[in-house]
Amino acid sequence: MRWRPVALALLAVGLVATAGCAGLGGPSGDTTPTPPYVAHDGENVTVQSAAEQTISGVTTLDAGENVTVRVQSSGGESPFLKTDTANVTEGGSFEATFDFSGVESGAPFEVTVRHNGSEVVTADGVVA
Repeated sequence: MRWRPVALALLAVGLVATAGCAGLGGPSGDTTPTPPYVAHDGENVTVQSAAEQTISGVTTLDAGENVTVRVQSSGGESPFLKTDTANVTEGGSFEATFDFSGVESGAPFEVTVRHNGSEVVTADGVVA
């Protein structure tokens, strides 16, 4: 009956390997990014060519801190630069609202979040 110790050892190695992957988007299915990040579905932050477009994300900053969210065109024929100050809430979340009306669909941009002059996080975006 030598197979029992080998089978138990293989089972133990498999369980340890699987447990180690849980924090990496493994078997647990958790794909929440680690802060700081700018929230987006897919590859880019996507906004509509309209007013009241929200860009949000999560930082590692304390609630009550302020961040500056800058949206700058990164190509296209009509350059633009938009900024908004957002208050960080519990859990490090922030939201900034921008007016993209008049910005052409397909226009690429870069989002930069700054705190006290230091870059916190960046992300690419596109106007849908």
